[in-house]
Amino acid sequence: MNRIEVFQDALQAVNSLNIPSSYDNHKSTLIEQLNFLIQFEEGEVSDLGLLKSVNIGIIAVRIIEDFDLNVANKIYSSSAQWERMKEEKGV
Repeated sequence: MNRIEVFQDALQAVNSLNIPSSYDNHKSTLIEQLNFLIQFEEGEVSDLGLLKSVNIGIIAVRIIEDFDLNVANKIYSSSAQWERMKEEKGV
């Protein structure tokens, strides 16, 4: 699976995640950040400041793991790709 596919897989999993509405803000943040990572990888955006501020792994650890470990693992895979992206860009 290439990097974009990893992000898309996580995005699809997060979109279908059924969690209490009190966590909607976290779910929305994950969706927003995964969309950003896809756009960044596709070259549609290039904001290194935003790239540096992604926090999908933290949300997975603190919130998503309690509801769906499979979804959390997909987010962790995306987080690993995000770390590589930062290294490649020198961020």
